[in-house]
Amino acid sequence: VPVRCQRLLSGTSLLESDEQFAECVQAILPDTSPVLTFVYVPPYDGDLHQATLARDADAIRILMRHRDRERQQGFSAGLLLVMRPSLMKHRGWPRVREALLDFGYGAEDVDRVLDAMPEGKYSYAEALQRMMDEVGYIDEQAAFERWWRRPLEAAGEAPP
Repeated sequence: VPVRCQRLLSGTSLLESDEQFAECVQAILPDTSPVLTFVYVPPYDGDLHQATLARDADAIRILMRHRDRERQQGFSAGLLLVMRPSLMKHRGWPRVREALLDFGYGAEDVDRVLDAMPEGKYSYAEALQRMMDEVGYIDEQAAFERWWRRPLEAAGEAPP
């Protein structure tokens, strides 16, 4: 936690930035130890707008990280394949099962086909070919794939 985001508490006293800790410790009895607590207080009391108005880049960076920590920042396996086609030939890619499910294959069929393949020695393209041979071809595009390949006129639409 950055120092600028901490407040130091001694007992019930809030130590402000211009106070010295030694001044507060003098009031403590000789055989007792001080009890300190660091409290996280985001800059500008967590108000991103105030930090932006103040043009405080460090505070904005801290507040953005704090705001985004609960958000899922990943992509689905199917969308990753659409965005990065080179993953189709990558052997041992750990999200092959998830990608096959994303493109519409059933969990039982995917598990059966992948269990018959050598452990970690296959690519998505090989697994897909085996799925098409044993289960069949799925003609319908997934919603994320349609969104990714949509015409520029529809750019204002939100992703699925």
